[in-house]
Amino acid sequence: MYGGGPESRLLRIGGAQPRTITLEGADYLAGEYPGGRRVNEPLDVNTARGIGAGELGRLEEILGYTFQDRDLLQRALTRRARAQEEDSPDSGRHMDALATLGDAVIDTAVLESLYTAGVFDKGEISVAKMNLVNMSSLRGLAESAGLVDYVLWGKGEAHQHVWTSGRVLAECMEALCGAVYLDGGMDAVKKVLKKLSFLV
Repeated sequence: MYGGGPESRLLRIGGAQPRTITLEGADYLAGEYPGGRRVNEPLDVNTARGIGAGELGRLEEILGYTFQDRDLLQRALTRRARAQEEDSPDSGRHMDALATLGDAVIDTAVLESLYTAGVFDKGEISVAKMNLVNMSSLRGLAESAGLVDYVLWGKGEAHQHVWTSGRVLAECMEALCGAVYLDGGMDAVKKVLKKLSFLV
């Protein structure tokens, strides 16, 4: 379980002698997002606009990863509602499929890190993954990257401030990780997760 103080923010696996696994997620659950901002702050609906190369570059700096195929990044940042307004949602030029892929990719990265850290018990692995990968932690990950400012929202979404929903931001983060995986593989995903202090 997660502890409350800075010293106890590493996941501790139970047992006679609890082990500390070097995977951090508690900062997000505790509401501390270094470098980010909280999603309940007002966001001007005019930020639901096209993303220029400079803005993509700034996001890449935050992620610590440069895309070879920026079209993948653009797709990962485009909501289905936005694609429907500008094109056809069936064109695939939105984040939905990437979010499904990213969900599996994040799980794999965390499971691999747990195994590498010496967690072999099936029950311990399940509990650790559940504590590390959930809507709250992924929302925090998106907040730490300031992702809300880069996503292309549909007009209705922007007016409704849909980013205040934890599930919405979690899906955006999953889509981004899916795009990173397709562009650079699992090592690139782990690099991004480490840059955002989700894995250490």
